[in-house]
Amino acid sequence: MIWCINAESVPNAKWNDPVLAYPGDAAVDMIAIDGYNFGDALSHSRWQSFEEVFAAPYDKVLRHWKNKPLIAGETGCATTGGDKAQWIRSMDKSLKTRFKKFQGVVWFEAQKEADWRMASSPDSREASRNLWQQNYYRRGEP
Repeated sequence: MIWCINAESVPNAKWNDPVLAYPGDAAVDMIAIDGYNFGDALSHSRWQSFEEVFAAPYDKVLRHWKNKPLIAGETGCATTGGDKAQWIRSMDKSLKTRFKKFQGVVWFEAQKEADWRMASSPDSREASRNLWQQNYYRRGEP
């Protein structure tokens, strides 16, 4: 089973702490973290880097379940409030340096309350193409 937590605990209350909800090592094969940069798409949101979105929950997972495989179960970046192409490029750097335990990333490819699509602009299309074509992301290939 892949057990998934949100990067941001909503509501941010003690009873909603993922540590209290963990079903146990026998039930969990992998842990995922879902996190988004909403930019200014919502009235209460602000632009955040990939690292800002994932740092606290990633560190919490490593403190409590360091031996479990880990992925970014869902992520995406809005198109308003900052530079999405730069966000994708900085995600690349963060995955290689800060978030080395992530074994995979699932991109949320939809247009809903924000335009989450990687190729929502020519610049973000190019940044995402450069990201996923690197050998670093092709496990098992030289």
